[in-house]
Amino acid sequence: MKKELSCFAIPDSAHSPHQNHPLQAWMENEDAVMTGLNEEQKSALARLVPLLLCGEQSAMLVFHNECQRLNTDSFGSLQALQQIEADEFIHEQALQRLQQWLPTPDDIRLIKRRSQLFYARLHKHSRTIKEHFILISQLDACVCVIMSAMTQAMRHQPSMQSLFQRILEDEARHVYVSRTHARSLNSNNTQDGQHSDLHHQLIALLNTEENAFKALDVNTGLLFQRIEELALKRNRV
Repeated sequence: MKKELSCFAIPDSAHSPHQNHPLQAWMENEDAVMTGLNEEQKSALARLVPLLLCGEQSAMLVFHNECQRLNTDSFGSLQALQQIEADEFIHEQALQRLQQWLPTPDDIRLIKRRSQLFYARLHKHSRTIKEHFILISQLDACVCVIMSAMTQAMRHQPSMQSLFQRILEDEARHVYVSRTHARSLNSNNTQDGQHSDLHHQLIALLNTEENAFKALDVNTGLLFQRIEELALKRNRV
């Protein structure tokens, strides 16, 4: 079995793990997932999955740490954040399983390094917890756009499509929860999130794998345009 891809040192488990998430059954169906994928598609997915995995691991850390920080006085927020934390754990496990089934790119270390740098910058440039969750909500919205494109691209592979569709549905909820949580946080910095170049940095990262997206029939021009449109809506927390 291949070694799991590790971008960040992640916790062993969520505070409140899922008992019956649909992706748990998905992970046990390698034959159904891989059937119908040609070698070009497998190679393309092998390059894109590490980008998604690093994102899930980064999110796991963010929500795990915030759940630890919150006290019992924030029970409502805590429950919602623990749900997201559990989602991110399942997403990460499913993507790890997928990358086990796919070939390993020769330049996997470079692919991983690019992703690590992107998410490390995200953490570094957040001056407050409030600002960080504003950025997280913006990133989750971008992930929804990416997962929507991947869901459409996998329309002829139902099992693969279901992975991206499930993640899309979860991430859509995460946008609302992260935005709501950011609003609830106090901050003396009135410029929170104003100077983030998140969207353009994300496009630059995705652009390094433009050929992989195109191999899956993802229209990268439209994908990047939709991410740029999200940039125009930022800072409305």
